[in-house]
Parts: sequence; structure tokens; C-alpha cells
Amino acid sequence: MKNFRLLLFACCLLLITISCNANEQVTTSPPLPPTANDTNTPPPTSTNEMTTNTSDPIFGVSGDGPQTPITSQLVLSHPPRLEETAELTYTVTTAIQTDNTTIQILLPPGAYLLSGETTWQGTLTPEEAVTLQAIISFAQEGNWTIEAKALSPQENGDVWGDSAYIYLYTSDELSHEGFATDENFETTSGNTAPTPPAVDPQPTTP
Repeated sequence: MKNFRLLLFACCLLLITISCNANEQVTTSPPLPPTANDTNTPPPTSTNEMTTNTSDPIFGVSGDGPQTPITSQLVLSHPPRLEETAELTYTVTTAIQTDNTTIQILLPPGAYLLSGETTWQGTLTPEEAVTLQAIISFAQEGNWTIEAKALSPQENGDVWGDSAYIYLYTSDELSHEGFATDENFETTSGNTAPTPPAVDPQPTTP
């Protein structure tokens, strides 16, 4: 009889445990989208101590906006001197299918496009990444920001996306990652990261 009571107690305890586990729910919600007025642009790296060019690639830094299913990576093959060519590669992936996705590389005023693509529109799927490749060159000395972004408007009014930024200084003799901070160097870009406009201009080829 005692063993029967112990068995009955164990069965009741097991049923209570199963019932509690069944009532537990994990709630998830889509990540908040970046907005057109998002100005969370990361600061550039100060590299005024650099004295020689480097052939190492420059990897873009991501914006500080909330994470979404879309992720991206921007890479510049190396910091080119003036009139020297370099390759930009922007790769975008998604965790879920995103329709009406627009992918863009936005070149600064001091750069121009020699070949390749800087825009793409279509459906982004988890099975296949989209990569934009472009050969660019710089015609003006200065501190420059290269921006790339992927945006996908959702039916509820949200916008999923990701962005990346490359900051560099270019000149005839020296080019490097990050802005130059020489007191004698004047540039319209300044020594801090510029704020992206609400509506970005299309890249132009002079």
C-alpha cells in the first residue's frame, strides 16, 4: 500500500511538471527597422599616425541601428591613391525572404565609378546572397565616406535593412583607412563622420 501511494505521488508530480512546461510560451517579435532619419553613424578611425600606404582591405563598419533579418558586409580592396583603381564589394544576406529589396552603394563626391554595379532591386532569399562589385577611383584629395545599404519595406510600414560605412583619406602620395587629422588639412568632410541625409543622392559619374 505504501509503495502504491509513493507511485501515485510520483505520477502526480510528473503530470504537474508536464503541465507547467506546456504552458510556457516563448514570444518573439520582428526586429525594429531602421528609419530614413536614422543618424546613428559610427565615428571614423583616426589614423594620422600612419605614414605609408597599405594594401590591406578595408572592412566597413555597420550602423548602430537595430538588427533585422538582413545583414551586409562592405569591403574595399585597399585604400587607393588618386586615380588608382580599387574594388568595392557589398554582400547582402537575409534570414528570411524579403521582397522589394533595394541594395545601393553610394559613392562620395570625390569618387567615380569605372565599372560594375552599384544598385540592385528584387527579392532577397536565404538561399542566395546578393553581391554588388564595382571598380572605383578617386579624383580628389580628401576625407571620404563610402556608404552601402540594403532596405526592404514591409507591409506593416516597417523597413528592414542594414548599412555599412567605410571611412578613408585619399591623396597622391598617401591613402589610408580613417580620416586624416592634420591641422593643416581642410576638407568638406571634416574630421568626424558626416550625417547621412534623409534621402541619399544617387552615385554620379563625372
